Amino acid sequence: MAQALRAAEPKWEPTSKGVARLQVLVLKKLKTSFLSHRQALQTTSTTFFHEHWAIFFQPERLTAQRQDLLGAFLAKYPQLTEYRQITLQVGSIYRKPLAEIDGSGFITGATK
Repeated sequence: MAQALRAAEPKWEPTSKGVARLQVLVLKKLKTSFLSHRQALQTTSTTFFHEHWAIFFQPERLTAQRQDLLGAFLAKYPQLTEYRQITLQVGSIYRKPLAEIDGSGFITGATK
């Protein structure tokens, strides 16, 4: 990129028209550079969007295929393992009968 800009740089005193032309060239080069870096992030983002639902599988509904998908997803994004554990903990509360839920230890557990 730098070599292309140096080649387009005027050899003598730049005119306003030459500076405008160079400015357009610089902006096009920067845009191309940013878009090439963005494409890798966009691909990662799209892949994550299509796979993220695996983290919400309920344990009682895990088939072998879903277990493989979940394992692959957590291997790719290991920082979400803790989020998976929290999701399972909260989900287990909703699967219990209301009489069995004791919320007294929740606040003390959250402040530790």
